[in-house]
Amino acid sequence: MKSELFYKNPKTILNKGTGFLAGYTHSLNPYTGCSFGCSYCYVRAMPVALFRDGEWGNWVDIKNGAANLLKKELQRAKAKGNVTIFMSSSTDPYQPIEYKEKVTRSLLEVMVADPQTSF
Repeated sequence: MKSELFYKNPKTILNKGTGFLAGYTHSLNPYTGCSFGCSYCYVRAMPVALFRDGEWGNWVDIKNGAANLLKKELQRAKAKGNVTIFMSSSTDPYQPIEYKEKVTRSLLEVMVADPQTSF
């Protein structure tokens, strides 16, 4: 079954690193949701999946303008100190829609252009 795709315009792209990600200053997810819908995935039990219409694995939010958001937010975050980012803590960065949308690729290009940040 194909996943339903939703195009979103998020206000932010970086999330504060907390919980098991406390060793990082931020987490970064190129998509919300995941078309694979793995039965063992811990994200299916998280609020992002529980309070959403549609079964986990049947929907994906595509984050429009993700690379531009990351550029802006990196500058702000670096002004406060060192930045370390854990990428794709709650989605697969290379699910099928990546072939067309290239959100993950655009984020990686921003990271490569900014070698002072740890990823």
